[in-house]
Amino acid sequence: MLILPRVYASIKILVFLSGQPNYQATTTVISKALGSPLPACRKTAWQLKLAGVLTSGRGPRGIRLARAPNEIWVGQLVRSLEQQRTPLGCEHELERTLFFAEATERFFEVLDSCTVMDICLGKERDPIPRAGG
Repeated sequence: MLILPRVYASIKILVFLSGQPNYQATTTVISKALGSPLPACRKTAWQLKLAGVLTSGRGPRGIRLARAPNEIWVGQLVRSLEQQRTPLGCEHELERTLFFAEATERFFEVLDSCTVMDICLGKERDPIPRAGG
């Protein structure tokens, strides 16, 4: 499993908001600060609102974190954003194998141990030991 560009964009928005007073800003301010197109920023903010990590208001209040950065778990966020993805209707057989199931489990094991605040602080974590060694 790869982290999709829209997930990176989502995390960048959350990290940006974590550094703002009252954890809020308008999508216009965020778009300019991150150098991303305004429509893409608005779409990502909407997806984050659907995921329950942002709240929004019109005008100068813009969007804000629904919880403190240390209460937003990255693994939970990625799962929520992945559930919003439109399925293509063709699941590959490999994705159902034990090998890929274990890889996905380990992927989320790392993400589940990290909050948005950890990313803001540049916190390092101990690597997960590899099987067989």
